[in-house]
Amino acid sequence: MLSFRDQRVLARILAALCVFATMTIWLDAAYAERCFQASILILTAYVAVRRKIGRPTLLMAALTAIALWGPLQLALSLSVYQYETYIAALRWTTLIATFFLAYEALQGRDTRQRALTALAIFAAALAALATLQAFTSHGRYFWLIPTDQMYVFGPFQSTNNYASFIELTLPLALWEGLGRGRRRNVWLAVAGMMAASVVASASRAGSILIVAEILSMLAVAGLRRQLPRRQLVAVGAITLVALALGVAVTGVEILEYKLAFADSFMLREVDRSDVDALYFGVFAAQAASGKDGEVAQG
Repeated sequence: MLSFRDQRVLARILAALCVFATMTIWLDAAYAERCFQASILILTAYVAVRRKIGRPTLLMAALTAIALWGPLQLALSLSVYQYETYIAALRWTTLIATFFLAYEALQGRDTRQRALTALAIFAAALAALATLQAFTSHGRYFWLIPTDQMYVFGPFQSTNNYASFIELTLPLALWEGLGRGRRRNVWLAVAGMMAASVVASASRAGSILIVAEILSMLAVAGLRRQLPRRQLVAVGAITLVALALGVAVTGVEILEYKLAFADSFMLREVDRSDVDALYFGVFAAQAASGKDGEVAQG
């Protein structure tokens, strides 16, 4: 087991690498991903030597077996497309190595709690940045890099990817809000803002899952009696009010449009330019007047 100091240093390095990977996910070129992969694998080798790893746990053995499936396919000439198999094997190996590093770095309770809070803060900041960028960047990553889309949310290449990121991190913000700290109301407002940003992204599955997550977290907190009933009701009300205010600001017109064409085959028949025009109209109207995204008919 690593020393407490080594765990904290490893946690900070791993956090920096994960932030780098997230903020460069929009790049089509592979050099950013390869840089992350190389850094993770080198760091894993260093930690493995320093820790003097003995017998692996059952979980790590199972994950290692998954990583070996790709090389096994290549060795036995079972791959239909060798290059893609190589890339997939490298990604799986990197992900499992990242899990191993996180497992080693977050052994201490205090370090683990700090890491979860830091991840919640990063996710909240990225959600605010993504929403602002979507309304003001005219389809540019970080207001600088042009794309062929009318809107982009943060560094993510699709709204579904952005929604998936918020789905993973929203429970952390909610958990902070369900605590007994002085910043409870701030965290609940942040959670509502994060949920509203998913509605603004018009991800249908993401919007449904976000609401389900909020209700599930409140239900679990109630079953565990984490808070008195009156406080739990107040927590739920603050979160839902924050969500409603966020939705009122960002609007739901685009999500309603997509829900109206829930069938994927119907969506294919809709001209993409019509969808882009709707996005542009809503965003432009809101940015110019601050109204609820009224789009002229005609």
